[in-house]
Amino acid sequence: MKQETIKNIVEKYLNENNSHIIEKGSHHFTAKLSPQADKDLTNREYYWGFVERCNVEPETMTFTFIFDEQQYNEQKNMASLEQPQQQNQPMPQGRFAPIREKRAIEAPLHPGAEKLQKIFSTIKGNGKFVTMFEVPQQHVPYKETYCNTWLNVNFKIESICDLKKEMIYSLGICLSTGEIKEQFFSLLKDKDLSPKIPSNVLLKDTISLSRAAKELEHYLWNKVKVMDHEWSMEAHHRLTAELQRLETYYEILIGQAVDPEVKENMERQYEDRKAEMMWQYEPRIVVNTINCGLFHLL
Repeated sequence: MKQETIKNIVEKYLNENNSHIIEKGSHHFTAKLSPQADKDLTNREYYWGFVERCNVEPETMTFTFIFDEQQYNEQKNMASLEQPQQQNQPMPQGRFAPIREKRAIEAPLHPGAEKLQKIFSTIKGNGKFVTMFEVPQQHVPYKETYCNTWLNVNFKIESICDLKKEMIYSLGICLSTGEIKEQFFSLLKDKDLSPKIPSNVLLKDTISLSRAAKELEHYLWNKVKVMDHEWSMEAHHRLTAELQRLETYYEILIGQAVDPEVKENMERQYEDRKAEMMWQYEPRIVVNTINCGLFHLL
């Protein structure tokens, strides 16, 4: 993943969580974390437990997220050289001593970094389910507008054997009429959506979510049934050939074994290898839900 992409994701994450970006450089962000972002990115369960029990004002941490560590260090070294050298002076003591400003914790965000993985997992977790409302293009006072509620579920269908193929289905079902649309997510791209319900917008009566979910599952199952399943037949042929070769190989070894213990170990090894081969080659279809949401559209 490119550093610019990581930078954009982190900036959006900080803004969405109401964190305050103190400094924005070409290779770093320094941000005062919001309470939610602090809970997401720091391992301070004991501290947040204390804050919630005692109902006190929390003190969140400040992080410098670094996107290019080499460039960032070079810029920091150049900046320190340009600053005028100050003579070492003894720090005053006592009640009038100046308070030292807390330094930001530096967190390089290269691929695989712990903090970056936490941000990704948080975004993924928070995006599992959303509720959004379409904003009218023109606001007419006192005029009531009805909207239809759609349940959108994004499915991933995996055809798995020794090879793997993935397909994404974005299905939407209208909870008022039962109509189902494919590629539903693409219909949302040009709409102005908000998590808050606009004024004077009313919702129509809807069918239950459980019934809507079953309708989508039934629709998707019919899609799976009419797919081309030639790949599964080919996988079965490869599995049969591999099992025959494995059986021939171990049949010779087991037949040559004289020691009963060795023979037993060979038989156990053969069963393990056969189970591994079945798992690798046996064709199967796996359907998972990526995310879903309720969209109230005009």
